[in-house]
Amino acid sequence: MTIHPSPNPDPAPACRCRNGPPYRETVPGEAFYLRRILHGSLPDAYLEWLADPDVIKYLQVRFGGRGPDDAQAFINSFDHVDRFLFGIHAVENDRYIGNITLRADPNHLFAHMGYLIGEKDYWRSNAAIEATSLVCDFAFFDRGLRKILEATTENHIASNFNFRRLGFTFEGKIPDLYWSDGKYQAATYWSMNATTWAEKRGRTAEEVTP
Repeated sequence: MTIHPSPNPDPAPACRCRNGPPYRETVPGEAFYLRRILHGSLPDAYLEWLADPDVIKYLQVRFGGRGPDDAQAFINSFDHVDRFLFGIHAVENDRYIGNITLRADPNHLFAHMGYLIGEKDYWRSNAAIEATSLVCDFAFFDRGLRKILEATTENHIASNFNFRRLGFTFEGKIPDLYWSDGKYQAATYWSMNATTWAEKRGRTAEEVTP
């Protein structure tokens, strides 16, 4: 007997993607821009950042392998359809200063993001703020997602400040979840939805997926 699968009884609405894959390679900004890191590339600076305890202090990568093979496998895990890895570059000198990721759920149309500013002389700049803004632009106006979620530790003051400054909604915290600074810290959760972001960027709600 042949059993034919029935149609999905609860299909999700389609996203309002302005473009399908392949998506654009760069996302331009004022002081910084994003450029996708493609399979097979392995920037030397990225390996240097992974070896610096200050840079990876709040990152989960500190618990795993950080050698060339591990870094290459990480880069190759991004398909640039639902999972994106961008290098963050300074406009003034084209310097590669960090990475930002976007991992989308294609069914529920939300994504997790995360960033790393590896060059320490940019830590007190607006690099993290602008890079996060640019990846939100890409997520909502190009990829057609509805929502971005991100979790950080309560003791990561800079990251929590950046999400609040960008207008992300504080969704709450789970105590004693992540090990950091010698003890288990609360995880803080932040979100941004497409329609709110469109308003912040002076765009219309019709351009994004509700």
